[in-house]
Amino acid sequence: MGKSKNKKGKGTRNNPTGLPSVKDFNLEQDEFGDSDTYNHSVANIVEKLQSLNVEEKICACSTISTLVRQPKAIRMLLQNNVVKVMGPLIVDSSQQVRKTALGALRNMTVDGSFDVCDKMIEADVLTPLFSLLAEYGEEWSPSDKDERLDIIVQATHLLWNLCESNEITVKRFNQENVLPILLQCLQPQVHGYNLALVVAQCLQTVSEDNPEIMSALSKEATMTLLMDLIQRKHEDMQQMLLRVVAAGDRSPIYVLTPILPLTCTNHMVPPTFIPRATIPVTK
Repeated sequence: MGKSKNKKGKGTRNNPTGLPSVKDFNLEQDEFGDSDTYNHSVANIVEKLQSLNVEEKICACSTISTLVRQPKAIRMLLQNNVVKVMGPLIVDSSQQVRKTALGALRNMTVDGSFDVCDKMIEADVLTPLFSLLAEYGEEWSPSDKDERLDIIVQATHLLWNLCESNEITVKRFNQENVLPILLQCLQPQVHGYNLALVVAQCLQTVSEDNPEIMSALSKEATMTLLMDLIQRKHEDMQQMLLRVVAAGDRSPIYVLTPILPLTCTNHMVPPTFIPRATIPVTK
């Protein structure tokens, strides 16, 4: 007969990040409710956000990107001033920290309500956001290894979501002179279609009932730029969507031009509602 071997029990593995997963967060919520023990998880995240270690800040932002899918988690994060702590990371010296912080804040605007966006603005998320965009004031061309392109895409998504939700953001948009920075990004041949599309969507939102921006968009150089986007041939849905947004019902092209001189062979489609989307979380 063979010898029977005692099975070794598997020890509990510690989370190498030291941060709670969504499962852990929900278990603490069920067991402790709103007790101090439950708040400890969020406090741990805040501590990691303030760390001098780049990896810890990135890990904390990634954790928040996942947690915000839980409505009660968003409430707890706001109560612990996570937005106020994470906001300055938008202009962190690390490009990767900037990108993950923007992704977490963007997800918060998507998964939260308009009230969440209001609280984010109260926490002064706009100051570092506009400071970041100001860094793109000079003409620039992205390279293959340049993360600045991904960062401004995420920053523009965040700005677009906040403009949709809160008039204060639109007023700040006018005051901060962001329009020239975004207009230069409406060149898909230089900056790619991802950036050009989200910029067009953001401008479509911010120009609604905004005479100051509509006046600036109605200048000849801008109209020429928009017409170039409209008359571009499209090869996929993203390129076609950019044409649709440029000719949308809130575009100065639509408002000021009775008949669009569309001579290209590609058919246009009526403007449609474009829902906001959460960025994928990298595991």
